[in-house]
Amino acid sequence: MTAITITKIKSGFVNIPAKFEVGDNDDGSSHLVSSAIYDLPDGYSVKRLVGSGDLAIFNAAGDHCELVEHSSGRPQIIDGSRHSPVLQKANQ
Repeated sequence: MTAITITKIKSGFVNIPAKFEVGDNDDGSSHLVSSAIYDLPDGYSVKRLVGSGDLAIFNAAGDHCELVEHSSGRPQIIDGSRHSPVLQKANQ
């Protein structure tokens, strides 16, 4: 498994969930919640998005995956299949 840093950012609105970004993206915003290191499951990789250059997670088929907040508060990978792993913090 590969360890990656994920940053959780509050939306600033009550009805809009937090979002997650790959990398330590502390832009000085008051909405930054935390950064933590998580284990990326086998079959997933981190690459730069064409156009923006932002880091993102891709599945084994090369499809861009979204990160959403799981009910546990941890990031969950949504890759368009039935497999939607919830990330576990890396052992440090």
